[in-house]
Amino acid sequence: MERRRILTTTVALSAAALASTPPAAAAPPRSVPLSAGDVAAARRLFAAGAYSHLDQALPLLLADTQRSVEADPTGAARVAAVWALASQLAVKQGRI
Repeated sequence: MERRRILTTTVALSAAALASTPPAAAAPPRSVPLSAGDVAAARRLFAAGAYSHLDQALPLLLADTQRSVEADPTGAARVAAVWALASQLAVKQGRI
C-alpha cells in the first residue's frame, strides 16, 4: 500500500511539474550527472525552509536525472533522492 501511494505521488508530482514549468524555465540537461553535492544542497534548502529556492532549483536537478541514471548505479540513487525531495516539497506546499 505504501509503495502504491509513493508511486502515485511521484507520478502526480512529475505531471504537475511538467504542466506548471514554463518553457523558459525548462532547462536543457547540462549533460553532466547529478553530483552528491547537488543533492546535498537541495536537502539543505529543504531543511532550511527555503522552499521557493528549492522550487526554482528542482527543474534543473530533474533535467539531469536521465544522464545520472545512465552514468552509474549511484546516479540512480541520487535521482531517487531528488524525486523523494520533490515529493516532500509538494506536500509542504500543499500541491499533493
